[in-house]
Amino acid sequence: MQREVAAEVRERLADYVRGINVAPGTAEGVAMGPVVDEGAQQEIRGHVERAVAEGATVVARTELTGAAAEAGAFVEPTLLDVTREHNIWRTEVFGPVVGMLEVDSFGEAVEAVNDSSYGLSAAIFTKNLGSAMQFVAQIDTGQVSVNQPTSGWDIHHPFGGFKDSGSGYKEQGEVALEFYTRTKAVAIRTH
Repeated sequence: MQREVAAEVRERLADYVRGINVAPGTAEGVAMGPVVDEGAQQEIRGHVERAVAEGATVVARTELTGAAAEAGAFVEPTLLDVTREHNIWRTEVFGPVVGMLEVDSFGEAVEAVNDSSYGLSAAIFTKNLGSAMQFVAQIDTGQVSVNQPTSGWDIHHPFGGFKDSGSGYKEQGEVALEFYTRTKAVAIRTH
C-alpha cells in the first residue's frame, strides 16, 4: 500500500474486518463460515501468532461470538500491519488474514510482491491504467487483478500460480486439459 493512501485504506479495511459476520453457514446474514478443519484453523492462527511474535501489529480482528466461538473450525478475520521482514509476508496463508505493507513507490511495491517463492495471485487498485499494465507485466504471479479482489472472478479462467504456488498446471479453462495430457516425443529415421 503506497504510504500516501495507507491510513485511509487501513481504516476502511479495519472497519470491514471488524464487521464480518463469522458463523455457521445456516445462520442468518453469514459472511464467512468455518475453514476446512481444525488443522487449518490451527495453521492459520499459528501464522498470525508468529507474525505478532515477530513484531507485526494486529490492526483489526473479528471477535468470534455465538456458535463460532464455541466449537468448529472458525478463524478470526485479521488485518495485520507487516514488514517484509515478517515471515507472513512471504507465506501463503489460506485463511482470512490480510498483511498490509506500506511502500514508498510503485517499484518498491512490485519488488515486495515478487519477494516470495510463491506466486498465486496479486492485485493492484489504481486509477492509472499505465501503472496497472506495468504492474501486470512485472508481477510474477499466475493471476493478476486490476481494481478487483484476487478471487471470485476466475471461475472460467485458468487458475493457478507461478513458482511454489500450485502444481505448475492451471486448474480451470482450456489449458487445464494439459494436466490430463501425457505427451510423448518420438523421433524416427527410416533410412
